[in-house]
Amino acid sequence: MKKRWCTLCKTVLIICFLTACGDEAETEQTIDKGQQRVEKESEQRPDITDLNGDEVLVAYFTRLPNTESGDNLDAVVQGGGPYGAIGESFESADMDAISSASITVTDEGVKGNVETVAGWIAEYTGGELFSIETLEKYPLDYDTLINQGGEEQQNNVRPQLVTHVENIENYNVIYLGYPNWYHDMPMALYSFLEEYDLSGKTIIPFVTSASSGLANTVSTIAEMQPEADVIEDGLELVMGDVKNSKEEVTNWVDSLGIQ
Repeated sequence: MKKRWCTLCKTVLIICFLTACGDEAETEQTIDKGQQRVEKESEQRPDITDLNGDEVLVAYFTRLPNTESGDNLDAVVQGGGPYGAIGESFESADMDAISSASITVTDEGVKGNVETVAGWIAEYTGGELFSIETLEKYPLDYDTLINQGGEEQQNNVRPQLVTHVENIENYNVIYLGYPNWYHDMPMALYSFLEEYDLSGKTIIPFVTSASSGLANTVSTIAEMQPEADVIEDGLELVMGDVKNSKEEVTNWVDSLGIQ
Protein backbone atom coordinates (compact mmCIF):
# COMPACT_ATOMS: atom_id res chain seq x y z
CA MET A 1 0.00 0.00 0.00
CA LYS A 2 2.82 2.32 0.96
CA LYS A 3 4.60 1.54 -2.30
CA ARG A 4 1.49 2.33 -4.29
CA TRP A 5 1.13 5.66 -2.45
CA CYS A 6 4.73 6.66 -3.26
CA THR A 7 4.22 5.75 -6.90
CA LEU A 8 1.02 7.85 -7.04
CA CYS A 9 2.80 10.86 -5.48
CA LYS A 10 5.65 10.63 -7.97
CA THR A 11 3.16 10.51 -10.85
CA VAL A 12 1.37 13.63 -9.60
CA LEU A 13 4.68 15.48 -9.24
CA ILE A 14 5.72 14.55 -12.78
CA ILE A 15 2.38 15.77 -14.19
CA CYS A 16 2.69 19.08 -12.30
CA PHE A 17 6.23 19.55 -13.54
CA LEU A 18 5.25 18.89 -17.15
CA THR A 19 2.25 21.22 -16.88
CA ALA A 20 4.42 24.02 -15.47
CA CYS A 21 6.93 23.60 -18.26
CA GLY A 22 4.13 23.70 -20.81
CA ASP A 23 2.70 26.90 -19.32
CA GLU A 24 6.13 28.50 -19.29
CA ALA A 25 6.76 27.53 -22.91
CA GLU A 26 3.32 28.86 -23.91
CA THR A 27 4.02 32.13 -22.07
CA GLU A 28 7.36 32.48 -23.83
CA GLN A 29 5.65 31.85 -27.19
CA THR A 30 2.98 34.48 -26.39
CA ILE A 31 5.61 37.05 -25.44
CA ASP A 32 7.60 36.20 -28.56
CA LYS A 33 4.51 36.59 -30.79
CA GLY A 34 3.64 39.86 -29.10
CA GLN A 35 7.15 41.15 -29.66
CA GLN A 36 6.99 40.10 -33.31
CA ARG A 37 3.65 41.94 -33.69
CA VAL A 38 5.10 45.14 -32.15
CA GLU A 39 8.17 44.93 -34.37
CA LYS A 40 5.99 44.34 -37.45
CA GLU A 41 3.78 47.34 -36.61
CA SER A 42 6.89 49.48 -36.10
CA GLU A 43 8.10 48.54 -39.55
CA GLN A 44 4.75 49.35 -41.13
CA ARG A 45 4.32 52.73 -39.43
CA PRO A 46 7.22 55.13 -38.75
CA ASP A 47 7.64 56.44 -35.23
CA ILE A 48 7.49 60.23 -35.21
CA THR A 49 10.60 60.28 -33.05
CA ASP A 50 12.50 58.65 -35.92
CA LEU A 51 11.87 61.59 -38.25
CA ASN A 52 14.36 64.37 -38.67
CA GLY A 53 12.73 67.79 -38.22
CA ASP A 54 14.26 68.95 -41.51
CA GLU A 55 12.11 66.42 -43.36
CA VAL A 56 8.79 67.95 -42.25
CA LEU A 57 7.67 71.49 -43.04
CA VAL A 58 4.53 72.99 -41.50
CA ALA A 59 3.69 75.99 -43.70
CA TYR A 60 0.67 78.12 -42.87
CA PHE A 61 -1.13 81.35 -43.66
CA THR A 62 -2.95 82.97 -40.76
CA ARG A 63 -4.73 86.21 -40.04
CA LEU A 64 -2.72 88.11 -37.39
CA PRO A 65 0.74 88.34 -39.06
CA ASN A 66 -0.92 89.35 -42.32
CA THR A 67 -3.03 92.24 -41.04
CA GLU A 68 -2.21 95.86 -40.33
CA SER A 69 -1.12 96.18 -36.69
CA GLY A 70 -1.96 92.56 -36.07
CA ASP A 71 -0.05 92.78 -32.78
CA ASN A 72 -2.58 95.34 -31.46
CA LEU A 73 -5.05 92.96 -29.87
CA ASP A 74 -7.55 95.68 -28.95
CA ALA A 75 -7.67 96.75 -32.59
CA VAL A 76 -8.04 93.13 -33.70
CA VAL A 77 -10.97 92.63 -31.33
CA GLN A 78 -12.62 95.80 -32.60
CA GLY A 79 -12.21 94.44 -36.13
CA GLY A 80 -14.75 91.73 -35.30
CA GLY A 81 -15.17 88.32 -36.84
CA PRO A 82 -17.48 86.30 -39.09
CA TYR A 83 -20.29 86.57 -36.55
CA GLY A 84 -20.04 90.31 -35.98
CA ALA A 85 -18.52 92.60 -33.34
CA ILE A 86 -16.47 91.18 -30.48
CA GLY A 87 -15.89 94.13 -28.15
CA GLU A 88 -13.91 97.28 -27.53
CA SER A 89 -10.87 95.71 -25.90
CA PHE A 90 -9.16 92.36 -25.67
CA GLU A 91 -9.47 92.17 -21.89
CA SER A 92 -13.22 92.82 -21.89
CA ALA A 93 -14.05 90.63 -24.89
CA ASP A 94 -15.81 87.31 -24.58
CA MET A 95 -13.32 84.48 -25.15
CA ASP A 96 -15.81 82.41 -27.14
CA ALA A 97 -16.37 85.35 -29.47
CA ILE A 98 -12.63 85.75 -29.91
CA SER A 99 -12.30 82.07 -30.81
CA SER A 100 -14.98 82.56 -33.44
CA ALA A 101 -12.94 85.34 -35.03
CA SER A 102 -10.05 83.11 -36.15
CA ILE A 103 -8.07 83.93 -33.00
CA THR A 104 -7.05 81.38 -30.37
CA VAL A 105 -6.21 82.27 -26.77
CA THR A 106 -4.41 79.53 -24.84
CA ASP A 107 -1.73 79.27 -22.16
CA GLU A 108 0.74 79.56 -25.04
CA GLY A 109 -0.52 83.05 -25.92
CA VAL A 110 -2.67 84.70 -28.56
CA LYS A 111 -2.37 83.36 -32.10
CA GLY A 112 -4.33 82.99 -35.29
CA ASN A 113 -6.30 79.74 -35.44
CA VAL A 114 -4.25 78.29 -38.28
CA GLU A 115 -1.01 79.21 -36.52
CA THR A 116 -2.22 77.43 -33.38
CA VAL A 117 -2.95 74.22 -35.29
CA ALA A 118 0.34 74.49 -37.18
CA GLY A 119 2.21 74.80 -33.89
CA TRP A 120 0.64 71.63 -32.55
CA ILE A 121 1.51 69.72 -35.72
CA ALA A 122 5.10 70.96 -35.65
CA GLU A 123 5.43 70.06 -31.98
CA TYR A 124 4.07 66.57 -32.54
CA THR A 125 5.99 65.74 -35.70
CA GLY A 126 9.22 67.59 -35.00
CA GLY A 127 8.58 69.65 -38.12
CA GLU A 128 9.71 73.19 -38.86
CA LEU A 129 7.18 76.03 -38.79
CA PHE A 130 6.96 78.47 -41.69
CA SER A 131 4.62 81.48 -41.78
CA ILE A 132 3.43 82.57 -45.24
CA GLU A 133 3.32 86.37 -45.11
CA THR A 134 2.41 88.98 -47.70
CA LEU A 135 4.05 92.29 -48.50
CA GLU A 136 0.73 94.12 -48.57
CA LYS A 137 -1.08 93.69 -45.28
CA TYR A 138 -4.81 93.08 -45.03
CA PRO A 139 -7.26 95.31 -43.12
CA LEU A 140 -7.98 94.52 -39.48
CA ASP A 141 -11.73 94.78 -39.98
CA TYR A 142 -12.85 91.22 -40.65
CA ASP A 143 -15.53 91.99 -43.21
CA THR A 144 -13.21 94.30 -45.14
CA LEU A 145 -10.47 91.68 -45.04
CA ILE A 146 -12.74 88.96 -46.39
CA ASN A 147 -14.11 91.25 -49.08
CA GLN A 148 -10.58 92.07 -50.18
CA GLY A 149 -9.81 88.36 -50.29
CA GLY A 150 -12.87 87.86 -52.50
CA GLU A 151 -11.76 90.61 -54.88
CA GLU A 152 -8.32 89.02 -55.13
CA GLN A 153 -9.98 85.75 -56.15
CA GLN A 154 -12.13 87.41 -58.79
CA ASN A 155 -9.08 89.16 -60.24
CA ASN A 156 -6.82 86.12 -59.91
CA VAL A 157 -4.31 88.19 -57.92
CA ARG A 158 -1.03 86.71 -56.70
CA PRO A 159 -0.01 88.64 -53.56
CA GLN A 160 3.72 89.22 -53.24
CA LEU A 161 5.24 87.21 -50.42
CA VAL A 162 7.95 88.44 -48.06
CA THR A 163 8.75 85.08 -46.49
CA HIS A 164 10.39 82.30 -48.49
CA VAL A 165 11.42 78.71 -47.74
CA GLU A 166 15.13 78.11 -48.02
CA ASN A 167 16.18 74.67 -49.25
CA ILE A 168 12.69 73.43 -50.04
CA GLU A 169 14.34 70.29 -51.40
CA ASN A 170 15.16 69.24 -47.81
CA TYR A 171 11.52 68.63 -46.96
CA ASN A 172 9.71 65.43 -47.84
CA VAL A 173 6.40 66.14 -46.09
CA ILE A 174 4.64 69.51 -46.15
CA TYR A 175 1.66 70.23 -43.94
CA LEU A 176 -0.11 73.20 -45.53
CA GLY A 177 -2.55 75.25 -43.45
CA TYR A 178 -4.89 78.11 -44.33
CA PRO A 179 -8.31 79.61 -43.56
CA ASN A 180 -11.19 79.16 -45.96
CA TRP A 181 -11.98 82.43 -47.76
CA TYR A 182 -15.02 82.31 -50.02
CA HIS A 183 -14.81 78.51 -50.37
CA ASP A 184 -11.17 78.71 -51.46
CA MET A 185 -7.65 79.27 -50.21
CA PRO A 186 -6.41 82.83 -49.72
CA MET A 187 -4.60 83.90 -52.87
CA ALA A 188 -1.34 84.02 -50.92
CA LEU A 189 -1.48 80.21 -51.00
CA TYR A 190 -1.54 80.35 -54.79
CA SER A 191 1.59 82.53 -54.68
CA PHE A 192 3.24 80.02 -52.35
CA LEU A 193 2.34 76.96 -54.45
CA GLU A 194 3.52 78.60 -57.66
CA GLU A 195 6.87 79.57 -56.15
CA TYR A 196 8.11 76.03 -55.54
CA ASP A 197 8.36 72.73 -57.36
CA LEU A 198 6.99 70.22 -54.84
CA SER A 199 7.27 67.18 -57.12
CA GLY A 200 7.66 63.94 -55.21
CA LYS A 201 6.70 65.53 -51.90
CA THR A 202 3.67 64.75 -49.76
CA ILE A 203 1.35 67.73 -49.19
CA ILE A 204 -1.14 67.48 -46.33
CA PRO A 205 -3.77 70.26 -46.16
CA PHE A 206 -5.45 71.52 -42.99
CA VAL A 207 -7.99 74.32 -42.75
CA THR A 208 -10.03 76.36 -40.29
CA SER A 209 -13.31 77.92 -41.33
CA ALA A 210 -16.71 79.12 -40.17
CA SER A 211 -18.42 76.19 -41.89
CA SER A 212 -17.05 75.47 -45.39
CA GLY A 213 -14.10 73.28 -44.47
CA LEU A 214 -11.68 72.26 -47.21
CA ALA A 215 -14.26 72.86 -49.99
CA ASN A 216 -12.43 72.22 -53.31
CA THR A 217 -9.00 73.30 -52.09
CA VAL A 218 -7.47 69.81 -52.07
CA SER A 219 -8.16 69.30 -55.76
CA THR A 220 -6.86 72.81 -56.47
CA ILE A 221 -3.58 72.02 -54.72
CA ALA A 222 -3.33 68.77 -56.68
CA GLU A 223 -3.83 70.66 -59.95
CA MET A 224 -1.15 73.20 -59.04
CA GLN A 225 1.32 70.52 -57.92
CA PRO A 226 0.48 67.53 -60.17
CA GLU A 227 3.69 65.66 -59.37
CA ALA A 228 3.16 65.85 -55.60
CA ASP A 229 1.21 63.40 -53.48
CA VAL A 230 -1.65 65.51 -52.11
CA ILE A 231 -3.45 63.82 -49.22
CA GLU A 232 -7.21 63.98 -49.65
CA ASP A 233 -7.95 63.29 -46.00
CA GLY A 234 -7.09 66.81 -44.85
CA LEU A 235 -8.07 68.27 -41.51
CA GLU A 236 -11.11 70.54 -41.19
CA LEU A 237 -11.70 72.52 -37.99
CA VAL A 238 -14.42 75.03 -37.14
CA MET A 239 -12.95 78.34 -35.92
CA GLY A 240 -14.67 78.32 -32.55
CA ASP A 241 -13.53 74.76 -31.78
CA VAL A 242 -9.82 75.21 -32.41
CA LYS A 243 -8.78 76.04 -28.85
CA ASN A 244 -10.04 72.64 -27.64
CA SER A 245 -8.83 70.60 -30.61
CA LYS A 246 -5.23 69.69 -29.79
CA GLU A 247 -6.02 66.01 -29.22
CA GLU A 248 -8.09 65.88 -32.41
CA VAL A 249 -5.16 67.36 -34.32
CA THR A 250 -2.62 64.86 -33.00
CA ASN A 251 -5.04 61.96 -33.57
CA TRP A 252 -5.45 63.11 -37.16
CA VAL A 253 -1.69 63.23 -37.65
CA ASP A 254 -1.46 59.70 -36.23
CA SER A 255 -4.17 58.49 -38.59
CA LEU A 256 -2.12 59.55 -41.61
CA GLY A 257 0.69 57.18 -40.72
CA ILE A 258 3.25 59.41 -42.50
CA GLN A 259 4.23 61.98 -39.88
